[in-house]
Amino acid sequence: MHIIPYPTAVKRAKGRGVASLLAGIICFHATSLLAAPLTAVQANEFLNRAMGESVSVKETFAAPMGLTGVVVNTSQVKNIVMYVDEAMQHFIVGMIFDAEGRNLTAQYVTKNMPDSALDAVVSQLEAMQYIEEGHPNAPLVYVFADPNCPYCAKLHEMVDRDLRDGKLRIRWILTSSLGHDGKAEAVYSLNKRMSGQGAEMLRQYYKGTGEKSPEYDEYGAKAVAEANRYFNDMGLKGTPFLMYRTRSGSVGTHMGLPDENTYRQIVSVLPDGK
Repeated sequence: MHIIPYPTAVKRAKGRGVASLLAGIICFHATSLLAAPLTAVQANEFLNRAMGESVSVKETFAAPMGLTGVVVNTSQVKNIVMYVDEAMQHFIVGMIFDAEGRNLTAQYVTKNMPDSALDAVVSQLEAMQYIEEGHPNAPLVYVFADPNCPYCAKLHEMVDRDLRDGKLRIRWILTSSLGHDGKAEAVYSLNKRMSGQGAEMLRQYYKGTGEKSPEYDEYGAKAVAEANRYFNDMGLKGTPFLMYRTRSGSVGTHMGLPDENTYRQIVSVLPDGK
């Protein structure tokens, strides 16, 4: 889901002296009270002034800590979720998590975004380069991952049996969010030359036995650059990040490594494969 942040807006806001721009992860106690939100007109006026360009506020909703959640369209990006403080002195670009580690921004997106907008985000993922594992007709999950990410390695281990049993299909969208060492690029490059071998190379990296200084080609470099751009545009701060369609047609997400119960809940809501 297209949740945060908008890098161009961040740069321009700083240049125009916005009182404060808080980017990243915000945590609060689960019992935080929700105040009445600002109106769309109020939020629209403030953001246009603060960001220094024309934006369109589609709607607002109550968020924790007295914040107002704002669904925004810009000339470049649709359906971004931002947050504005009650005094309209700050706007926040980032994800809000509760004390239980739930990504509330993702929940707000699911609740407040029209289905067509969510479908558009998944459609963008479908058009990206990815490494696919699992039976071609099994239920599908997209995962932003990094070959160097230890939590991605644990997720790979967690899903391995379901992948091998034909109960799950994963499309790994590989980034170099933990530093550029050519591993993600090499996986894409190998997969292009030898279909399916990229998945085995990724498996070796997650086992800790992959090549440390791999070679890659222009195709691999472009695939990772595209993944990194989308990763950053979504405001993601870490891997893994899971995204999937549910049986009801909605879009679900999970930030970070799910525990076993959460993973099973995700699998249980996936539609039958096709």
